[in-house]
Amino acid sequence: MRIIYHIARADFLERVRRYSFLILLGICATIAYAIIPPAGATESGVALGDYRGLNNSAWVGTMAAVISSVYLFLVGFYLVNNAVKRDQDTRVGEIVAASRIGNYAYLAGKMLSNVAVLWSMVLVVEAVIFVAYLVKHETGSLAPDKLFLPLLINSAAPILLMAGLAVFCEAFHWLKRGVVNVIYYFLWIFLLMAPMEFFSDVDLRSPAGQMLDICGFATSYESFRQELRAQDPEYKGSFSLNFPLLDRTDKTFLYQGSILTSYPWAYRFVWLPAMLLLLVPAALAFHRFDPARSGRRESKEKKPPRGEASRPWETAGIGAISFVDLPPAGRRFSILRQVKAEMILLLRGRAIWWKLVTLGLFVATAFAPLTIAHQALLPTLLFFQVLVFSGMGFRERAHRTHEYVFAAAYPLRRQLPAAWLAGFAWALALSLPIMARCLVTGNLYGAWMPVLGAMAVSSLALFLGIFTGSGKFFEVLFTMIWYVLLNGAPALDFVGGYPESFQLGVPLYVLGVSLFCLSLSFFRRSRQIQAGLAG
Repeated sequence: MRIIYHIARADFLERVRRYSFLILLGICATIAYAIIPPAGATESGVALGDYRGLNNSAWVGTMAAVISSVYLFLVGFYLVNNAVKRDQDTRVGEIVAASRIGNYAYLAGKMLSNVAVLWSMVLVVEAVIFVAYLVKHETGSLAPDKLFLPLLINSAAPILLMAGLAVFCEAFHWLKRGVVNVIYYFLWIFLLMAPMEFFSDVDLRSPAGQMLDICGFATSYESFRQELRAQDPEYKGSFSLNFPLLDRTDKTFLYQGSILTSYPWAYRFVWLPAMLLLLVPAALAFHRFDPARSGRRESKEKKPPRGEASRPWETAGIGAISFVDLPPAGRRFSILRQVKAEMILLLRGRAIWWKLVTLGLFVATAFAPLTIAHQALLPTLLFFQVLVFSGMGFRERAHRTHEYVFAAAYPLRRQLPAAWLAGFAWALALSLPIMARCLVTGNLYGAWMPVLGAMAVSSLALFLGIFTGSGKFFEVLFTMIWYVLLNGAPALDFVGGYPESFQLGVPLYVLGVSLFCLSLSFFRRSRQIQAGLAG
């Protein structure tokens, strides 16, 4: 336990001393305060039909717990799923590998550090909720248990699950980070909706019901609904969680906080031993920073075939080469060659199954019914390239080649535009069947809107890659956009599949986002070049 504690403590202190962590806490505090509607408000992030709860201790605490735990359950995983990778990148892992620290103790310490980081965010939210209650309360006196306990209860199980899953996924080197980021988004949706959609027959007052309702979303909804029906029997049972886009409400009701006394929420803590057991196979499979097992195997020198003498220029040292033997240097630059090189970097190393699925979806967009192909298949085809686009902007830093790239001639005028053009050209090439079919059928909007969509995808990927130094933000954001669009949201239709998106002004928004992201990308990259580092 002593080793686990010191690993967790060292990792936690290393994280919280960063400016990025302070900025993150500031964002959490701002959102937590904005969650609580002001006294007398007609809008609320949690609405039950036309109703919202009066701002007493129970409603403020429970509503903040619902919104905070739901979004923390999504964002928290992406914040802590780099603990092992950070040690690998900073070469601290080599020290760990040479020490007597066991695999299980190391991973358990990282998991405990993840828990501490996430709990620190929860405590900040709790403090802000208290301030928001003092400023915005409408009725009743302060009840600390009803104000503070709902968030602590609702966030406990998600924090344990996120911390354990993050370490578990990092222990297996063959689990690609981009794939894990995408899969977790759908796991989040499943775990969030499972108690109400897939296991609706399980009583939430039973141990099984509480273990399934990991973040307390279904329990909170049922508690809201039952108390409101007791006050208004005509309430139809509708419920919406729509923060930060607030729902309009015309009526209020008094919520007493039955969630604390009517449900056996302590059974959610069964996830703690489950996560500790999950670390056992992770410890057995952990590569322990061995390059031969971690996927960072050094390339071997090619030996000449047996019986064949090596060529003299292959074995000669640098000193044996004279400058007169080198071809004359010329000032030749071709943007097409640069774009081709960036395209090769963009698509290199893709598995055969990825190529087959991409080809299948591409062919399907050419022959499937046009409405289905435009509204569903094309967004899915572009979404399937999320790991391709997510490498834009930070590839140089990830492979530690930024010193060479920034030292080349005119990196801001040559390399960066070429990188953007490669992403744009790939997204546009995948959209060609839809564009051609729309042009033939006279749908001019559907023919040119994918051009703006390709610009937006490339610009957003480049912008997030340069500013964040990681591909996870683009992976998560693009996954969310694709999922919402696939469920019929014209406001996010960046490919022009829904005619009503034109009336909503989507083309202007898409073009504006593209130009904004692209201009900021050039600005940030120029600062990186001046500073001599990437990020």
